[in-house]
Amino acid sequence: MNTLRKRICSLVIAACLICMSVVPAMADSTVTTAGTNTVSASEVRTEAKATARFLMNNTDFTDISNTSTFYNASRNLILSVRSGYDCSVQADAYLKSVDALLNADGTLNLENASSFANDIYSNYAYLLLTLAVLDKDAADYNGINVVAAFDNIIANATSDELTNNLNPYLLGAYYAAIASYKDSLTNADNAVAVTKTALLALCTDNSGIDYWGHSADNNGTVLPFFASLYKTDAEVKKQIDGATAYTTSLANPEDGTITSWGSLNSDSTALALAMQAQYGDAAFAATTYKGFVANFKSDKIEGAYTPIEDYYNPEKISTYASQDAMIGLVTYLYALEGKANPFDVSAEVKAIADAKNNASDDNTNTPSDNTKNDADNSGSTEDSTTADSTTADNSSATDTSTDNSANASTEASSVSGDSSTASETSVQTADSYNVYLYAVLALAAVSGICTAGYAAKKNRA
Repeated sequence: MNTLRKRICSLVIAACLICMSVVPAMADSTVTTAGTNTVSASEVRTEAKATARFLMNNTDFTDISNTSTFYNASRNLILSVRSGYDCSVQADAYLKSVDALLNADGTLNLENASSFANDIYSNYAYLLLTLAVLDKDAADYNGINVVAAFDNIIANATSDELTNNLNPYLLGAYYAAIASYKDSLTNADNAVAVTKTALLALCTDNSGIDYWGHSADNNGTVLPFFASLYKTDAEVKKQIDGATAYTTSLANPEDGTITSWGSLNSDSTALALAMQAQYGDAAFAATTYKGFVANFKSDKIEGAYTPIEDYYNPEKISTYASQDAMIGLVTYLYALEGKANPFDVSAEVKAIADAKNNASDDNTNTPSDNTKNDADNSGSTEDSTTADSTTADNSSATDTSTDNSANASTEASSVSGDSSTASETSVQTADSYNVYLYAVLALAAVSGICTAGYAAKKNRA
């Protein structure tokens, strides 16, 4: 009888534990703050997509011919695609401009718009990152090997050049391109070491990037790019941990906002959010996100963040605050979804290379099919254009097959970003399966309890 009671007690405890585990299984990448506020990935994605819409509608992709406009347009496009917003039209315009600026040897014709002589290094980096996000092979982009051009740059770059002749705000993208394309570069390990030396030289006083002093802006603009190096390098980790602590010390502990020059600062708070999301405390990142949206989201223009008036021309709409907002929002979104930093395109680069290798293997294994394909080659371009255009109905009838391909790949990238995207759907499906599994186990346990109780009653009888 005592044995039977013990079994019943064990089953009751097991059922309780199983039922308790159902609740976290139903969570949708949600972080709870110290108070009652919660932040979900779908909520952040909605905000990020609205800001992407604002930025894409206010970015001129037809004129990106200098080092400043090129990197700004590239960064905005990358983050907007990552948000899940459909950037098909903007991707077309961007790629057309790139085509006009790109030489046959992979070099870029850009005017230097900076006092830093080597800012163009980052333009090659941003181009590589953007091509990967748009599902383009940078090693064979319209027959041009952009990777090789970048490889030549990093082979000769020194840490002194990166520290003194490259805008510190651009060092992160330079590293991200090296880390993402490392398998295609001849001396990636040395390039990472050189970049690390430059980074450590820029970090001082255990407070992060020293560029006209220390600030949340400096840290949030540069350091999140180094997330992969943070995981493997103790020296880099130490500096970034110090920078994160310093950035946190600048924030209002109640809402995460940062005051600069006597007033709340939208850019500083957005970039502090990027730091908190990538390296900081999850609860305080949620607090910062809530404070950022509550204090700086424009009530006049959907998706915009204040200030929206251009400093030099108040009648003109400014996108500066919204560009920094996008960095914070998408970095936080990716952190909530358990993904790498949004500028880490190593997975995309690998997928493109694998697809290319698989296609090569298929061609090698089926020579008779290749012969047939060559014979039918006259109609292949038209057929390809027609197939691609099915995913780009909003494109004009005169778009080329290359443009349609860009639309298709961009839309494919943005599919993973919708609140009902394949990415989130797979997470939700997994969660639903877990709930179902736990429910079945719970019912089985309860059934066992009832059976045992019945048996005990029968034994007593």
